[in-house]
Amino acid sequence: MTKREAEARIKRIFAFRDELSVLEQEDVLELSPADRSAVAAYHDRLLGGYARRYDADLTKSESQLSWGMRIASTLGAVAFALGVFLFFEYYWDLFSTTLQVALLTVAPFLGWALSEFVARRFKTTHYTSLAVLVAVACFVADLFIVGRIFNVTPSPNALLAWGLFGLVLAYRHELAVVMGLCLLALMTFAGGFLTNLAGFAWPRVQIPEFYLGAGILCLAIPLVIRRPAIDRYRPVYLFVGLLQIYGVLNWLVLSQSQSLLPLSASATEWLYLVLAFIAGGVAIRQCIRSEWAAGTYLSAVFLVVLMLHKYHDWFWDDLPHFVFFLVLGVIAVAIIASLRKMRSVLREAEQ
Repeated sequence: MTKREAEARIKRIFAFRDELSVLEQEDVLELSPADRSAVAAYHDRLLGGYARRYDADLTKSESQLSWGMRIASTLGAVAFALGVFLFFEYYWDLFSTTLQVALLTVAPFLGWALSEFVARRFKTTHYTSLAVLVAVACFVADLFIVGRIFNVTPSPNALLAWGLFGLVLAYRHELAVVMGLCLLALMTFAGGFLTNLAGFAWPRVQIPEFYLGAGILCLAIPLVIRRPAIDRYRPVYLFVGLLQIYGVLNWLVLSQSQSLLPLSASATEWLYLVLAFIAGGVAIRQCIRSEWAAGTYLSAVFLVVLMLHKYHDWFWDDLPHFVFFLVLGVIAVAIIASLRKMRSVLREAEQ
């Protein structure tokens, strides 16, 4: 069992207790004192075990504090990484080239060892995520500074190394946020690799379609490959894949000149605009059917932001401002009506 599964079980336990309390108050169901005691004792043992083993939150207050610790660990990782980088930057000229390379080679492995020590020493994942992010940052700084020392031509291969290094640590310590960042790095590598393969000079030339293909691949991996290692982090792959696809579609709608399609800028804009709305609508429907809230919110935000941006481009200069906002209000009402209709259709289909 993973921490995510433990947290889901905890939610079901508390939901069961709340519903049982309501059923007893309405005289629908009443457990005997012996059954009630047995169920409560069983659930208490489960909750205690989950709290000790997975550092899971048992109350809303603990959950809120955990969010604070996640934010603090992220900020701490950024601060530590910047501190290490600026320390070497400050004293860098005092070191010989051999010592510089040696320090840069050892730094990411020291960060890896630190993450292993922290993971064994502390039960909470917040310290571990901080140590892992520092290790990844050391590795990023390592390749970046070595490339600058030896004047290496920029290559997307560095993104491959960064992504794989972080992905190994993320899988080992079950860190979803680190995994998402590493998947983004790997998708950027894929886009850059295809750009170079097509004969363009990356990163000076960017081809959005290549990055769109990487996002589709990331989205397809958990749908096609049925392995426990993939299934455990299915939401991460799906969320990052959708995020990549939506980002690239927005890029193509706003910067049509960078597209590979042999079409005019206007035709390219309309093609990808229609594709964006179709993709967002299909994604919302599938996410609702799958009861995946994060994907639904991401897709809805993408469609609304894209629609508002294009609405501003098309009508802000041509309509009086009061008419602009009145029409915007009408559009909001239309969106609400459409979502209500979709909810009714889904409810009827489930019944």
